[in-house]
Amino acid sequence: MSEKTKKVLAIDIGASGGTHLLGIYNHGKFETEEIYRFDNSMTNNSVFGLVWDIERIWNEVLTGIQIAIDKHHELHSIGIDMWGVDYVLLNDNHLIEPAFAYRNSRTQISIPQVHNLISHKELYKITGIQNQPFNTIYQLYQDKISGRLALANSFLMLPEYFIWKLTGQKVHEYTNATTTGLVDINTKEFSKEIISKLGFDSSLFPPIIHPGKTFELRESLKKKLNTTAQVFLTATHDTASAVEAIDIKDNEAFISSGTWSLIGIKTQKDFITSKAAELNYTHEGGLGYVRLQKNIMGLWIIQELKKECKFNSFNDLVNDASTSCFTDIFDVNDSRFLSPKNMKQEIIQCFIDNNQTPPIKNTDILNAVFHSLAKSYKDALKELEEITNQKIDTLHIFGGGAKNEHLNDLIRKQIDITIYTYPIEASGLGNIKIQGGIMNE
Repeated sequence: MSEKTKKVLAIDIGASGGTHLLGIYNHGKFETEEIYRFDNSMTNNSVFGLVWDIERIWNEVLTGIQIAIDKHHELHSIGIDMWGVDYVLLNDNHLIEPAFAYRNSRTQISIPQVHNLISHKELYKITGIQNQPFNTIYQLYQDKISGRLALANSFLMLPEYFIWKLTGQKVHEYTNATTTGLVDINTKEFSKEIISKLGFDSSLFPPIIHPGKTFELRESLKKKLNTTAQVFLTATHDTASAVEAIDIKDNEAFISSGTWSLIGIKTQKDFITSKAAELNYTHEGGLGYVRLQKNIMGLWIIQELKKECKFNSFNDLVNDASTSCFTDIFDVNDSRFLSPKNMKQEIIQCFIDNNQTPPIKNTDILNAVFHSLAKSYKDALKELEEITNQKIDTLHIFGGGAKNEHLNDLIRKQIDITIYTYPIEASGLGNIKIQGGIMNE
């Protein structure tokens, strides 16, 4: 490889699919090339409920790396980003199955027990992390209750698990660690107070590592893949990588639009106030800043409706929705939509429960979702302005959802500020930029 050329591979894995995206750097400029794409989804295990097929994802990771190497001969580095909160337990080098998915309802037991030991108010003061049933803290405590945690001597967040599979190194990366609800926002390390109060073994929580470190591949993989590429510790939380894909300035907000919609701002200080806690805003780690943001249910609802209504493509779905005159809305953030047995029926029942005339046609249901998402974004921006006491004048929308022109039009009608849309693979692109050292300050 020429010293003037650097090729880096970003492996960006989301709840509905993964992409291997190659970045080719020449004198500070770069171009990208999609190498490989695969589908992903949760598996409904008859015993454990919703889990991830970790072995299949691992095979897809290797397949995409091999394709990149076969085509481009050599890579400088490889970086992996994924969604937050989910993890695996390990006993030495043995996986303790299953790998639970965040939509699994198992934490209903552990949440009240955690809050009996340390209240959400106390947790928020330490971590600044939103109250969500899927937070790692509640998942880990459920593993403690069930006895699974006693079998483990380490746990790894999902992208770090695949880093370990590639390199043999067990690490906890900062941006992803903050999604656990266990990291002290001031020290940027796992909170000793929380760990002590919950009775967790402190050896499970080693020092946190920030993005930028590199690791050698396992010798067996160097031979198998025929590469000397290093594994680069990027921002392993996909939203943290996505925010690095574009330049977001002060008084500007973003929506990372995918399975979840994450709406927020970049800030140098925290806003750990009763108002922020009440509105359930979270403080997640970025590269030299905090992301103050809110989780909105996002395109998960649409993804489920696509399957249930048997649409061939998202384009067909969006086109049909745009023909509907049904514009009534509902609360897309209601927990009933986190993992319903039937999304369509859940939406209809939600309207009925709220004494509203429900949509019946598929096109009307879809249009109700899009209008409701747009309204939720408008409300969230007002909340951000209230929490921070600053006027937001620009909104950047990126990710797969930014390709949805019908939703973009509805957002523009709802929100009267400057709006930019970037129909890009934002997490993969940000991952590449971090590896290449071109980051937004």
